[in-house]
Amino acid sequence: NFNFYTNGELYLDTNYFDIKKFTVDFETNLSSLLNISLETSAKIKNNSVSIPNILFKTNNSKIEISAALKNYFLFDSIKAKQYNNFANLDIKLNTKLVGKDLLVFDKTLAYLDLVIKTEINGTLNNINIPKFSLKHKSTILNITGNVKDITDNIKYNIEIDSSKVSLSEIAKDFNIEAIKTFNLNTLKIKAFARGDKHHIYPEISINTDYGNINTKGYLNLRPDSNSYDFLVNVEKFNLEGISDIKSNLNFTTHI
Repeated sequence: NFNFYTNGELYLDTNYFDIKKFTVDFETNLSSLLNISLETSAKIKNNSVSIPNILFKTNNSKIEISAALKNYFLFDSIKAKQYNNFANLDIKLNTKLVGKDLLVFDKTLAYLDLVIKTEINGTLNNINIPKFSLKHKSTILNITGNVKDITDNIKYNIEIDSSKVSLSEIAKDFNIEAIKTFNLNTLKIKAFARGDKHHIYPEISINTDYGNINTKGYLNLRPDSNSYDFLVNVEKFNLEGISDIKSNLNFTTHI
């Protein structure tokens, strides 16, 4: 069963496209993925692209996207070279992925319950990421950042805050034998990284019920002179979290 519908206006002489509605939906013979549908609309002008909503749905999952580019010249190559890098960008993404829908691809994803929310704005050469959140049950990852000078010597800074990973939950849901025996359950993570095409300067802090690990340093990625230097600090770390050995480790080292 396949259904398709579209309605809109196209004016090729003025490069104006107004797709008021575009929908596709169909049924499959896959027991884990019976229904799939796509619905969207879009407006394309000489100097802008607007997609108010893209909605992709399956039995239990959905992906929603809205996107807009202003001062972006799609049909004028001269203005495109001059202005397109500074076009205003606005993207929002709201996604829910449920493992039942993905069994046909990978059975280890059966217990996946993933929610992703993203906001991106700025210009094409200076992109802000005020929100990127990824959540699987009690595991949460929150990221913010900025990427600029993309067409030249790319520069970026990325921050991870208010984030945690439930190892026991991840091990159970995705059948990861290597961490099923860990007593260490939750990792609280904070991290920051800045860099460019040739350098990365990360700072990472991991806090657990069995102790803490902090590190900071740099990576030189130049092919002719690659190098690294990291300071690692371990505080009151009890190896019982990952083994049968009881300990209270405190040390600082350079790598």
